[in-house]
Amino acid sequence: MPGDGAEIWVKPQQYTVKISVDAATFNDRHATGMGMVARDYTGGLVSAKTKLLQELLQPSMAEAVAIKEALSWIKEMKWDKTVVESDCLVAIQSIRSSVHMRSRFGRTIEDCRRIIKGLNNMELYFIKRSANRSAHELARLSHMYPDRIFDGSSIPVIVKDCIVLDSVEK
Repeated sequence: MPGDGAEIWVKPQQYTVKISVDAATFNDRHATGMGMVARDYTGGLVSAKTKLLQELLQPSMAEAVAIKEALSWIKEMKWDKTVVESDCLVAIQSIRSSVHMRSRFGRTIEDCRRIIKGLNNMELYFIKRSANRSAHELARLSHMYPDRIFDGSSIPVIVKDCIVLDSVEK
């Protein structure tokens, strides 16, 4: 699909919120963490969010759950024009597909499809890990900051640095 496969983070169009999403698994804690970073057309942070589940999910399932969380966040925040990006090709292709899967992963994908139907002006893209650094770092930190919402003054420095680098690297 056009727009898929970006190797660097690209600013969204004006009046658009772009949400980068990633998941991380913590075998030693038997937990799964998620990071979501919402930015505006200037590349500036709108908000960021973590979620920590006390359950160890398989990577594709973790990514699908993270995308579902991001879609629910869009709905909750009432953002009008949005882009959601993930570096999990399996989850993105599954959401775009019309195939019905009889599994927990399939139910999560169905939930994503249902939420997307209720959203206006929402696009979903696959990006490379190199274009998803901020969400990746936030997901890796989610066990230290479980179920938190961040703004520019509270976001962990490593994530803030990724956001700044994304805005200047072109």
